[in-house]
Amino acid sequence: MPSICPDGRIWLVDTDEPFYFKDGRVLWVRLLTENIDNKYIQQALKARLIADYSNIASGTTFAELKIFILKQIAIPLPPLFEQERIVRKIDELMVLCDELEVAEKELDTLESHFFNYLPKSILQAAVQGKLVPQDKNDEPASELLKRIQAEKAVLIKEGKLKKEKPLPPITEDEIPYDLPEGWVWCRLGNIIFDNVGGGTPSKQHAEYWNGEIPWASVKDLNCDVLTQTQDHITQLGLENSTSNLIQPGAIIVCMRMGLGKIAVSKIAVAINQDLRALTLSKENVLPNYFIYWYKTLTIEGGGMTVKGITILELSRMLFPLP
Repeated sequence: MPSICPDGRIWLVDTDEPFYFKDGRVLWVRLLTENIDNKYIQQALKARLIADYSNIASGTTFAELKIFILKQIAIPLPPLFEQERIVRKIDELMVLCDELEVAEKELDTLESHFFNYLPKSILQAAVQGKLVPQDKNDEPASELLKRIQAEKAVLIKEGKLKKEKPLPPITEDEIPYDLPEGWVWCRLGNIIFDNVGGGTPSKQHAEYWNGEIPWASVKDLNCDVLTQTQDHITQLGLENSTSNLIQPGAIIVCMRMGLGKIAVSKIAVAINQDLRALTLSKENVLPNYFIYWYKTLTIEGGGMTVKGITILELSRMLFPLP
């Protein structure tokens, strides 16, 4: 009682004995007369079996083709030369199918590369000043940086910001690429007005959780804009943890666990210890430009257990200011 493969393969052998394969199933058809092309019969049977497999084969454990049913299968029988031409054409087309499969795999690889790397290439061109033409009439970024520094100084004087240690000057060895005329390199600490960390309320206190305050962690930073979070905490949880309530408009970055993730918050949100909320000059630095630039970075971080960066390392990063 010969059985067949699920894909309908039929093997032609010149023996009355069963032909066993590794899986123990039997696949055989008695060799036919010399006046019939065996390869043609093989392809004709395969076509019939694929087209009507469920009605031809039977069995509860695996599909089985009984020999008396096989003998009753009707197939078209052209002249011998036509059989040979059909077989040659099938072989020719099968070679093309194999080539097409290889080309399709190459295309899939190319598309994957395209979608993974093209967006970053566009952003890289943007922050290098290569994406749009430069206008010589634009105010130089050096003047913009002066205004940012003046704005920051006023906030420090008013006690709204803490005075920070001076950042080291930028050296030639640090500059990764040349900027267009009118742009300027600065450190992130020069344009960040404030940075706030976060924390996690104790999970042992049920009253700290499932409240009305959105609480963000790394898993919530999956797009450029943060509008909701998976978890929420109560006011009691906020007050009894190192978490902080961040106001809308802040830029939230991952400092560990998900380095490179970034989003601008559109809601008041508390954050955990893996995140940091940055406040920029509202009048002089566009949040979206900052986010696009940040996405061009490859941040590896340090640490034995969990890779991360410190706020000092973040503040010393170079920023191309147009």
